[in-house]
Amino acid sequence: MKEIDNAPTSNQQSEVVDKYANQAVLPNVLAVPDDYFTNPTGQPNTSFVLSPLHDTIAQQIGCMNKKILLKYSILKRNRRVHNELVKIKKGKVLLYRAKDTLNRALYHADTVRQGNKPTYQLLVSFKDLRDNKMYNAVATINTTPTENPNYIEVVDWFIKRNM
Repeated sequence: MKEIDNAPTSNQQSEVVDKYANQAVLPNVLAVPDDYFTNPTGQPNTSFVLSPLHDTIAQQIGCMNKKILLKYSILKRNRRVHNELVKIKKGKVLLYRAKDTLNRALYHADTVRQGNKPTYQLLVSFKDLRDNKMYNAVATINTTPTENPNYIEVVDWFIKRNM
C-alpha cells in the first residue's frame, strides 16, 4: 500500500492562519489600555483588534467590515517616533494625545488620501479645547497587509497643527 503525502506541492499556496481570530474585538482605540501608548515596551507583547471603520470610509477604500489591527510593534515604534503625542511632566510620561489622535483619525475621519497602494491616510480636523487651536489627526493604514490580509493594519499616526 502506498503512503499518501499531504505536504503542499509547489503550486499550492499555504493557508494563512489568522492568529487574531479568537481575540476580543475592542469597540475603538479608547478601549486599549493607556500604558500601551505611554510605555509600550513595559507591557506584554499584545496586539489589539478594533472594530471596523465606519461604512462611508470603508466603502471609499474598499474594505467593508474589515477589522482594524493595531500591532504591538507599531505601538512601540509610534511612541518612539511621535513623542508629540505624549506629555512629560516632572519626569513622568502622561497620556496626552496618543489615543485620542488615533481614535479620531480612524473613527471620525472626514478625508481620505491615497498613498502608495494599499496605503491610505485618514484625516480629521478638530479644535483642541486645551489650546483653542485647529489640528489634524492623521492615521496611515494598510488595507491589504501581507501577513494579515483579513485586517486593516495601522501603520502610524500623528497630529499636525493647521496653519
